[in-house]
Amino acid sequence: MPKRGGRKLRLIRFNEVIQVMNTKTLDISDLPAHLEEMVESITAGGEVLIEKDEKPFARITPVPQHPQERVPGFARGKIHIGQDFDAPLPDDFWLGTG
Repeated sequence: MPKRGGRKLRLIRFNEVIQVMNTKTLDISDLPAHLEEMVESITAGGEVLIEKDEKPFARITPVPQHPQERVPGFARGKIHIGQDFDAPLPDDFWLGTG
């Protein structure tokens, strides 16, 4: 597979877990000839960065197979709702005059 930028290792941070992902760069004109190799790379956990005119415009990554487990109370004490949260908005807001 032609690689203009070569192989890169990128660190992607997902909630304090660091995952190393193998990135391959491919020009859009090379996609049809290397589709099977691209799919194999993504299936193995890598990603493919697609370029057009030497500018990246799309990234193909694998879909996570196991959704992250929700942790009850994770943001406890970090979110505050004002006392006037459900108070009516002033007319200036709705009329755009304020």
